[in-house]
Amino acid sequence: MINILIVDDSGVIRSSIKNLLEGEGYSVYEATSLSDLKYNTFSNKIKLNELNLILLDFYLQNETGLEVIEFLNSKELSIPIVMMTGEGKRDIVIKSIKLGAKDYLLKPFDNETLIKKVDFVLNIKNLKMDQKSYEKEMKVFEKNLSLEVERAIRSKLGLCIARIILPSNEIIGRDIIKKQVRDIDQVYIVNKMKAVCIFPFTDEKGFEIVKGKIEKSLDLYLNNNSFSSKTYFFKGNEKDIVDIEKKDIFCKEIIKFLDLG
Repeated sequence: MINILIVDDSGVIRSSIKNLLEGEGYSVYEATSLSDLKYNTFSNKIKLNELNLILLDFYLQNETGLEVIEFLNSKELSIPIVMMTGEGKRDIVIKSIKLGAKDYLLKPFDNETLIKKVDFVLNIKNLKMDQKSYEKEMKVFEKNLSLEVERAIRSKLGLCIARIILPSNEIIGRDIIKKQVRDIDQVYIVNKMKAVCIFPFTDEKGFEIVKGKIEKSLDLYLNNNSFSSKTYFFKGNEKDIVDIEKKDIFCKEIIKFLDLG
């Protein structure tokens, strides 16, 4: 999960930026002053050192953005900072960069400019998958699906395979899901909008529990859309799979049923 903090004393500006970035799949928090950072009052979910980016307004009510940067420097926190300031403030930009800011945004800025700046500073290109990556994930999934089917047959214990439609950036979506599942569970991204999960030793009741956790975590990014998943449950003793060919055919049937093409 990528955590972004907006530090601005204008509620309208914070709300506008937050809505935009949450729509892009980021986890966004708000602060109005240096005090919020000092005492971690901007969130009860994460700590200051868990932030990946700070969007910092220069003119705050009781201090400037430079004082915020100085505080972060004193704590040896190397959080990327983008200073937000008005047009014609070249001296402010220079001071901010010298003190440690990563980049700057000149107000007023449009949505596209903001998103491009955030992506650039976070080097988000490295957090997006290309077609080859999807194909590689699919191959690994197919291989491990075959292994898990074989394990389920031998143990005669349940196996759940679930397809989940991702409402945000695929890497962020995977991180969200992984935080809600066990270490033995597997999460693969097979295209930009689809994740497929393997849940060993899991029946319908077990999946409903983990589904609720995932749905709650993804709710912030659904943008009023409903959570979408499709599942296949295999009890381990319901198929007469005695050779590799039959097992491969069975796995292909699961993949087709879940519409993973």
